[in-house]
Amino acid sequence: MKAKTMNSDTTTLFLQQIAQRYPDKPILLLWDRAKWHGGPAVKAFLAANPRIEVLKFPPGSPDLNPQEHIWKLSKTH
Repeated sequence: MKAKTMNSDTTTLFLQQIAQRYPDKPILLLWDRAKWHGGPAVKAFLAANPRIEVLKFPPGSPDLNPQEHIWKLSKTH
């Protein structure tokens, strides 16, 4: 999903799309600690959808998050 702004509302919309796409499956998300991943709308959605589980990367461990290497590469170019 493309979004101009990353915030709690766009993250919640993304979660809704995932939940609709996989209505009968458990879902595990691996997340960094971006502020918008923990906003009120996201917390409310996750509380209402317990089949979606979130595992957050430990703080200060970009080596565990594959996306961090993409950000670094894009900044270099």
